[in-house]
Amino acid sequence: MSTSTTYTVHVQEFPDDLTVLTTNKYRLQVAKSVSTDSALPEYNVVYASHILAPDMTISWTEDYGLNWVQDMSKPGVNVTYGGQWIGGKLGDCFKLDSRGVYIKDNSSTGEKDALNVVSNDYAVPVHVIVGVKDPSKADPSNPEGWTPIYVSPKQILVKGNGHYTPKQGIQIWYETNDNTAKMISGHQSFKKDFDMTKTPEWWFHWEDASGIPDTTTLSNGNVNVNGTADLLTTTNGDSMFNPIYIVRIIRFSPPIEKATRAFLIAKTIERLAGAFGNAPKITFEGSDGKAMKVEWPKKADSPLMEMWAVYNDGANVDAAAGGGQGDAVIDAVLRALQQAGGLPADETWSIEDVAN
Repeated sequence: MSTSTTYTVHVQEFPDDLTVLTTNKYRLQVAKSVSTDSALPEYNVVYASHILAPDMTISWTEDYGLNWVQDMSKPGVNVTYGGQWIGGKLGDCFKLDSRGVYIKDNSSTGEKDALNVVSNDYAVPVHVIVGVKDPSKADPSNPEGWTPIYVSPKQILVKGNGHYTPKQGIQIWYETNDNTAKMISGHQSFKKDFDMTKTPEWWFHWEDASGIPDTTTLSNGNVNVNGTADLLTTTNGDSMFNPIYIVRIIRFSPPIEKATRAFLIAKTIERLAGAFGNAPKITFEGSDGKAMKVEWPKKADSPLMEMWAVYNDGANVDAAAGGGQGDAVIDAVLRALQQAGGLPADETWSIEDVAN
């Protein structure tokens, strides 16, 4: 018997950023995407809203279900239901009968990656609701814990049909007003769109300086809230791969003052981790503050930015060979930090490729 994949989002916040978010009474929001009739995926329901904490985790499985409503709720209002939930697998077909009850239709064939409503036999057009089963949200009125993730804006007309394809794209942002199972009212902070199709577990961090959520590591890794990053490890503690490191030396003029080196390392790790698909290791060479060493493993098939590395017959290949893309990203990160006041206005630097 096949099992459903579990997808997990971890969000870890540094104390200073958490203070800013808490002061503004934000909550973490996560939404999931669904496509109607092969259109582009959309987000319109808050799947989960989480009270702020240093470490926040939100998970879901591929246990999908359908409901319906005659009139969509307005933004910021709870999703309402006109019927009862019915569970199903991708490829299953359903009819909405004259009572407004979903029944499985094993005689029909639908799209294999969709939940298919092959006929609306109810008296009026309806909006289809897609949800996932979340046992943690179960209560007497909802014993299976069904939670909506999407309400299709496109109505199914009487005798019409529709096909609803859940995607593993997510949006993450912070908001004060929304809560779980509400229609999205807006995005008070910058939102992050992210595709978890290939890697079902990811870690994120939100940097207050830019307002942008950063992807910090690939699956089974973490970032410590003191600003240091751990190499990715599997559950048994072994390295996920035998890394070959790309190494760059950044030479600063004038030298970086000792009091600001830890801050520079932490902020550079945060900003580079998403682009490289892994959290880099950053240290200062010597004690004079003139040279900072950046190391990151060549990694295959990064789901975030595949331009940085490619995979060929089991071999890791550096897509930034010859100084190209990796150097450009490092330079852009340092310039952004300088513009934000993290580096002196007169600071200059050069980037050197270190042969492995």
